[in-house]
Amino acid sequence: MQNLKNLFLSPKGHQMIFVSNVFCLSIAFAAFVLLMFQIRYEWGYDGFHKDGDRIFRLEIRLADKGAGVLFARPMIDEFLKSSSMVEIGAPIRGYIGKISFDIKKGEDKFSYIESIREIYPQYLKLFNFEVVEGDLSAMAPNSWAIPESMAKKLFGDESAINQSIVAGDDLLTVAAVYKDFPENSVVKNMIYSILPETRDVGEWMNLNYQLFVKLTDAKVGDEILANFKKTFKDENYDWSRGELFFTNISDIYFETDTNFDSHTEKGSRAILYTLIGIAFLILVIAAINFMNYCIAVVPVRIKSINVQKVLGRSDRSLRLAILKEILVVTMLAYLLSMLWVFMVSDSAIADLIKPDISLSANWHFVVKLFFIPLTIAFLAGLYPSLYATSFSPALVLKGSFALSPTGRMFRNWMVGFQFAASFVLFMASFFIFLQNKFMKNGSLGFDKDLIVIVELDQNLNKRLSVLKEKWMEFSSIKNISFTSVLFCGSDYYSGRFAVHKENEIQFQAMWVDYDFPEVMGIPITEGRTFRKEDKLQLTETFLFNDIACKKYSLNTNDHLKMGDQDGVIAGFMPDIKYRSFRNVTEPMAFILSRRDENSSSQYAYVRVQEGVMIDKAIADIRKGIKMIDPSSEVNVYPFNYVLDNTYKIETSLNLMISLFSLVSILISFFGVIGIVVFDSQYKRKEVSLRKIHGATTISIIERFNAAYFRILLLSFVLAVPITVYGMLYWLQNFAYKISLDWWVFVVVFLIISSITAFIVTTLTWRVANLNPVENLKTE
Repeated sequence: MQNLKNLFLSPKGHQMIFVSNVFCLSIAFAAFVLLMFQIRYEWGYDGFHKDGDRIFRLEIRLADKGAGVLFARPMIDEFLKSSSMVEIGAPIRGYIGKISFDIKKGEDKFSYIESIREIYPQYLKLFNFEVVEGDLSAMAPNSWAIPESMAKKLFGDESAINQSIVAGDDLLTVAAVYKDFPENSVVKNMIYSILPETRDVGEWMNLNYQLFVKLTDAKVGDEILANFKKTFKDENYDWSRGELFFTNISDIYFETDTNFDSHTEKGSRAILYTLIGIAFLILVIAAINFMNYCIAVVPVRIKSINVQKVLGRSDRSLRLAILKEILVVTMLAYLLSMLWVFMVSDSAIADLIKPDISLSANWHFVVKLFFIPLTIAFLAGLYPSLYATSFSPALVLKGSFALSPTGRMFRNWMVGFQFAASFVLFMASFFIFLQNKFMKNGSLGFDKDLIVIVELDQNLNKRLSVLKEKWMEFSSIKNISFTSVLFCGSDYYSGRFAVHKENEIQFQAMWVDYDFPEVMGIPITEGRTFRKEDKLQLTETFLFNDIACKKYSLNTNDHLKMGDQDGVIAGFMPDIKYRSFRNVTEPMAFILSRRDENSSSQYAYVRVQEGVMIDKAIADIRKGIKMIDPSSEVNVYPFNYVLDNTYKIETSLNLMISLFSLVSILISFFGVIGIVVFDSQYKRKEVSLRKIHGATTISIIERFNAAYFRILLLSFVLAVPITVYGMLYWLQNFAYKISLDWWVFVVVFLIISSITAFIVTTLTWRVANLNPVENLKTE
């Protein structure tokens, strides 16, 4: 331990601290670059589209139902006919579906499940789909356009054009292969199929379409909307209850309060600005740390500097030399940071960042970024260069070159800023972790821990009865239900209107099989659950949640009319959390699916016997699948996987802030090391005088710690309101959230202050134990 203390206080110790600071600087640069990759991805979302400033999505905001994006087909037709200032109008189906299909390769048949969206041809023109092979104009309702990446996945090096695809009883072909769009776009790389022109014509109650438009001028939107409201009259639209409005394509990603939005990947401008702040905060912390290091090594290099001054070298020349040295160090640190970026591009850290972070794909961006840390490092080096050259040779010979009171105060404020930033990041990551834990582990109102989900391909869909029979042979499995909806996998499902006692009601609907509530462990609060014989009825059968019951005064056996279909309410269930914790639970209903045995079901929900390990059940499920279709490679996963995917953004944010908090704290601690080394050397004489007057080693160490504790306390007091404000703002994104418990602040303060006290105590122990008489002689 004594050798370690000596090392810290020797010239070699300064060299070690120098290397450590360069290392910290490189880590800070790497964190900055990684954050900038994410910021560029989010900031530039849909910013690449040609004429993007003229592309909008039509939306409606109703006073009692919030904003929405779904319209009836005849409403869209009327809107597009109302103005010549709509250059292109592109209706699309409001929902993205999944399709199971087979492709034959030689004697082998391969099954796939991919996302698919139904569109009109104008959509391809609006977003300038770039054809790789084939012809987009040749697309018909029985043909597809697929992205280049999917074509390679499905067909390898073969041409995808006119390849036969079997989806159920349909034989389909690929008409065109288009170049992949960037990932940061609402135009997703999936299968696109053409809608028949006659689909839903005249169907006013079928709200299943979104509308994208390209205007002749970005400024004519308000005029188009005002004109449409004047000319369009329909009993289903009361403009006193709501407003139509346009949302530019680049703003859809940040639009989080819109109902039935199929573009589920969302960002937050608040989070984006937070990431920008963290990126530059880390750079500033690193710069302050490096500046403190440069000040700390003044005792080592001050005599060399003043010898050069005696020999006639000017202050300006000396300062330029120090700045050049700092710039060289900055370049080396930035090059080293590229090594860290290269190393993490193949690690789990890369999964936290949405875009590709490989250097080969981003080298031009990385080169541009260098000028930002270079500028900050240059500014950080100005004060140390002025300070190191400010002493006269006479003062240096006398040893009187300590920091002035103003310089010490400035340095302490910089250290305090470092710690305040570390406190904010550490506390924020703690609260985000607690919110994520609350969302993933909170009660949803059903037995999520006993459910396994199987994504079904069309081969398994044809043999559901056999599949269920095979699975039920395993003792690990209790029950099974099939449906086409991924429960809790979205914030919005199928929005439906119905008439109850001459009043219109609105709710989110999910079509399920008769045994779905039992499999999921959803209790019935009133009435009854579905029965198998209900599937034989001519009317729809409903199970509503309690919120719908109270809001619309519903009762069991009440009759509804949904479109042209009559229905009856069988019973009610608790207000289960079928949406994420970002949104409040609203009126919702399970509707009994009356599909026949050969109809498509996308998912199987398997209830595991209590006491059985989920992994054991998954293994048995896979065995059952292999018995029926040995070539099947469908996904099988616990229900909690759905929640992990639902809260992927929050989880990534938590891990990112935690990681960068660690970087920030690490840099701050290295800054403390340099400052303590500096202070302990300049206070040797003061320490010796205190010991002569009776001060003990412990009291001297306590005095050193007290100085840093005051800085820590001030930083903490500054950080708490900033953290509270930021967390309250962030928690506004959630309908169900944690409280900001006081113990989190205490724990974070104790952790950082304990580590700081350990560093200060360790580095000042030797100075506090020096022989005061011998020390005064050398001083």
